[in-house]
Amino acid sequence: MSERMKKWHKMGTAPGFKKGNIPNFTPEWKRKLSERQMGEKNHAWKDGLSKKPYPLEWTRELTQSIRKRDKFICQICKKHSKNLDVHHIDYDKQNCNLNNLITLCHSCHSKTNFSREDWTQYFQKKLK
Repeated sequence: MSERMKKWHKMGTAPGFKKGNIPNFTPEWKRKLSERQMGEKNHAWKDGLSKKPYPLEWTRELTQSIRKRDKFICQICKKHSKNLDVHHIDYDKQNCNLNNLITLCHSCHSKTNFSREDWTQYFQKKLK
């Protein structure tokens, strides 16, 4: 049981539940929840793009050079970090062109999975 669940169990409640009515997170329930969010059922599904492998050009040296180019700054929130993600602007892993890559913090990178067309336009303008 997770620490959070232990705390809820001790309190006799969980957020959104009446006292004493602890949700039953059984393995079966977790499996069903997971299946609802996998593959084509996931809101971010894009014809299996995420399952395609990265090309040989995608190296540690390439990603580090993009981080250096962007001065280790997230290009959305401007947070400075040595641990930034390198994002493909056109969402195509095969396109490792330097003009198609940009640095983002983990939080901002997760936001870019929604409204992809808008984010693509935003980043293309930013790099010009």
